[in-house]
Amino acid sequence: MSAQDFPALMARLSAAVERIERALPAKSPAADADLQARHDALRAEVRETVAALDGVITRQQSGDA
Repeated sequence: MSAQDFPALMARLSAAVERIERALPAKSPAADADLQARHDALRAEVRETVAALDGVITRQQSGDA
């Protein structure tokens, strides 16, 4: 690639990025809030499950000691 090709390459790359951005669905703040709420709920559920498993392990180890 020569230095003369660089401006044309940059123009093509810029046009490609613009096409990709137009093709992406628009993100709405409500969708982000919903995703965050689902993420928080999943984290809480995982935290509860890990705590329950930790309790089972602790009881098992206490019984084995």
